[in-house]
Amino acid sequence: MALALLTGIRDRALVSLSLRHIDMSKAPPLVRQEPDRVETKFAKNISTYFFPVCGDFHRIVAEWVDELQTRLLFGPNDPLFPRTKMGHDGDKSFCVAGVELIHWADASPVRAIYKEAFTRGGLPYFPPHSFRHTLGHLMQTMCRTPEQIRAWSQNLGHENIATTLTSYGRIDPHRQGAVIGAISPDGAPGDAKVLARIRALVG
Repeated sequence: MALALLTGIRDRALVSLSLRHIDMSKAPPLVRQEPDRVETKFAKNISTYFFPVCGDFHRIVAEWVDELQTRLLFGPNDPLFPRTKMGHDGDKSFCVAGVELIHWADASPVRAIYKEAFTRGGLPYFPPHSFRHTLGHLMQTMCRTPEQIRAWSQNLGHENIATTLTSYGRIDPHRQGAVIGAISPDGAPGDAKVLARIRALVG
């Protein structure tokens, strides 16, 4: 879940990632979604840098990568999120017995993990794709220049900014009123120039 929020990666791509696809040495860290090995939408090659969200998520991912490399001795082509290994306990019942050097066959375990996490947190369930919507909304409040908007959109794997704005840009009605109410009738210096550049990028 931490990596999903840091990258907005789709669940099917998430389970097909190998250790070679994540580079924690870069600032910010980079996830290379190579279509020959990672199941990306429309088989696109996507370079995704960690979005500037909560630092705890960054630490969680870094510790997990270190765990795989140093304790479990996983190699570059081994799964970033390996399949659960099942065994038997003393009563001959099935139980978790570690992990296997095998990728998950599909994304259903991701959805199961999300459901369990939201239930334990006392929250309604939100599917994995909702994290992409969250990042789409954050773009509107965090980005300050057309270049930042372009980079943010590209980070989600979109070739056109309009895709990000139309797919994830809807503002909830309660938020819509707050935004409209905060707009100054005089505007801010340079706003017209910024809007013109955004229109040029979207068009």
